[in-house]
Amino acid sequence: MIFDQENMFFDKASSGATSNVIANVGGGDASDPLFITAHVDTPQTDELTLTLQTATDSSFTTPIDMASYKVPVGGVGLVLSAKMPYGAKDFLRLTLSAGTGSLAGMDTINFDLMSMNELRIMLYEKGIEYRDDATRAELVELIKKNS
Repeated sequence: MIFDQENMFFDKASSGATSNVIANVGGGDASDPLFITAHVDTPQTDELTLTLQTATDSSFTTPIDMASYKVPVGGVGLVLSAKMPYGAKDFLRLTLSAGTGSLAGMDTINFDLMSMNELRIMLYEKGIEYRDDATRAELVELIKKNS
């Protein structure tokens, strides 16, 4: 699977880590909704908790928690695909934690921002057909089935 490195929060992370900071140029919300995705190659032995934060400065002087996500134990493939909530400021980041503090196989898990078009491209690159009017849920389900 190909991931866009410019919008990738994590690639090879550890518990307690803070992700790359992604600039949300101009702040605000995208007209083409963005999705936070997690793809796992090696099953995790602990539940992961991700907290999406936003701020007006890249040093996150005053971070605002926008959402929290759980990545299930033992999941493989696309284990998370959630619409980014409204209210984003100029910068975004994720914080990552695990219940026991250790993450198995973190070198094989990616957290990324993807638009609907990127989901479609992912399917196209895998040679998987989908309807032009497919919903996000349908696209994600196709990706999960073929991961």
